[in-house]
Amino acid sequence: MNRWRAGLHWAVAALGLLPLSCAGEKNVIRPVEYENEAGPAAIDQDAWALLPAGPIGWAYLDAPQLVASRFGPTLVKLVSRRIPALSAAGFDPARDIEAVHFGLYSIQGADVLGVATGRFDPERIEKAVEQNPVTPLGIEMTKTSYGGRTLYMAESSGFCVLTTRTAVFGNQMGMRRAIDRIRRGKLNRELPTWLTSQLTARQAPVVLGLNLKENPLSAATRGQLPFLNGMETLGVLANFQEPGLNLAGTAGYADEGAAALGAQNLEHLDEYLQSMSSFMALIGIQQPLRSLTAEAQGKEARFVAEVDGAAVDRMLTQLDGVLPSTTPAAPAAEPPALAPPPGSAP
Repeated sequence: MNRWRAGLHWAVAALGLLPLSCAGEKNVIRPVEYENEAGPAAIDQDAWALLPAGPIGWAYLDAPQLVASRFGPTLVKLVSRRIPALSAAGFDPARDIEAVHFGLYSIQGADVLGVATGRFDPERIEKAVEQNPVTPLGIEMTKTSYGGRTLYMAESSGFCVLTTRTAVFGNQMGMRRAIDRIRRGKLNRELPTWLTSQLTARQAPVVLGLNLKENPLSAATRGQLPFLNGMETLGVLANFQEPGLNLAGTAGYADEGAAALGAQNLEHLDEYLQSMSSFMALIGIQQPLRSLTAEAQGKEARFVAEVDGAAVDRMLTQLDGVLPSTTPAAPAAEPPALAPPPGSAP
């Protein structure tokens, strides 16, 4: 939060440096010009360098591996049918997105910034937005300019194509902060050491991190998820091997007692979700979590979990059927008829 306030103070101070027009002319505020603005090559070099300093959470996703997962095609279809402008521009997430890098700057999720790398056609995207600016939710996508860049906004969230290889998305404040870094020409990666080592090792297509030591959760959140009590850091690796999604995580706590209690609460979470399986089946939802085990080691609670990819796919299909979209969802396939048991009458 101090970094956000510092950024606000910098912005207020910068207003005093904006030149005004000469006397006798109408006052016009002109943006500050930077001499060392980063070019396309520098922007494309490292997506993490576009993220402003001070996030409380990070995420990395290898998009092709997600697309190849058991639920990847359904997820791509769900997203594509709700971004008509990109589809009209010939943009295919399954083909054109290579990786997604994400920064979270508020526990409430209000301040976020994502960086997507892949293939983008800025001119076709702009034309498509102009021809079809209304989203499936009935919200008009508008264009706004900041720092010489075009931001496409649907109320509080949107995206900006920086180059033919890099685009940012999130809320407007997050995108503006990334553009400010580009304009100042200071694109340096600011990540914790453990996250950098995981990204360098490329051990998993999904890497997640959370820093709660300086950003404590609310009492309500900790009450709903007791394993978060006393948690200071969280690191998770995930892959899309059978049964669909596998997670391995390490949660750091303030002391050994909190870590032991955190591991115990994770085990209780697994028991609770398993007990809900029958109820979820009654409403047509299969409980996707197959197993979750945890153990405490010193001040850490380590856990592994297996998620049923087929169950996730069915949940996404159900979600696709109820969310507004530009094209009607395909009807759900009828389940195959069961063959009669041997010797039964036809």
